Amino acid sequence: MIKLEYKILESEGNKAHTELETIVNRAISEGWEPQGGVMISEANIGDYPYTSYLQAMIRRLP
Repeated sequence: MIKLEYKILESEGNKAHTELETIVNRAISEGWEPQGGVMISEANIGDYPYTSYLQAMIRRLP
């Protein structure tokens, strides 16, 4: 049976997409693999737009 570790990476704000790219690339270099696509959440908080990007990641354990 394959053992996996799972985590969700998140980035928020105006530069969320480029920040998430950096975070995901760092995780990939540490043995993590993206699982599925990127989730984008957009909302308005008061008069301000709010964007959050999320990526699920897995890592195979020995």
